[in-house]
Amino acid sequence: MPRFTAGLCPVMTKEVMEKLNAVNIKNAFDFMLKDPEELAKETSVSYKDLQSIRRVIHAHQAAFLTSGTQLLQEAVHSSTIISTGCNSLDQLLGGGLMTGEVLELCGNSGTGKTTICTRLALHTAIIMGFQAIYVDPTASVTSTRLANSLETLMTEKEVTEEALSLVKLVYVASIWELFDLISNLNNAEIVKNDKIKVLIINSLPFLLAPLFSNANKQSLGIMNQLSSLLKTIAAEKQVTKIA
Repeated sequence: MPRFTAGLCPVMTKEVMEKLNAVNIKNAFDFMLKDPEELAKETSVSYKDLQSIRRVIHAHQAAFLTSGTQLLQEAVHSSTIISTGCNSLDQLLGGGLMTGEVLELCGNSGTGKTTICTRLALHTAIIMGFQAIYVDPTASVTSTRLANSLETLMTEKEVTEEALSLVKLVYVASIWELFDLISNLNNAEIVKNDKIKVLIINSLPFLLAPLFSNANKQSLGIMNQLSSLLKTIAAEKQVTKIA
């Protein structure tokens, strides 16, 4: 913690500071630990002046009290529920996916994970007008596939093209490229007008498998680091992430 300096407040003169230093009061932490009455006796600084210094420290250093209700209201107002485009799934999820969270979608091959993610990306763009970033290391989802799926949902070509532009397909070849992508979501080439609400990472095990096949001792640490990064970015940007 920074040391006391003269001028912290009108009563914190050089003389007062020297008296405090003489009894080993070097900073705000030391000062707040001492009883004001005892400190007044030890330093010959008036009790009134010590209380003035204490109030200034409170104003500059103390955290503002916030109720749990207020924090909840702020979280609700800053969050958005994203529909998956599937009514039955939305009902199971209590309305859809909440931004600011990370969701893991698991299932055997061919059970429809990619279909759900594709539908979510399109629904986010069509209905809500937000951007969805679709990370696909296996290149199983192409712009043509998205366009065909979108045309079955929309008839106006201009609207279709505008909505399709909000779905950004990104291909990564390694877990390190994924780290770079997530860390640079502010990149204008990736995020369009700061409207991103959904980040989908398709086939994440495809990127993680090489770490374990090579008996990499750091594999679990890398997974934890990725998990932490996803949660942090999701909370900061109020984005739904699906892996």
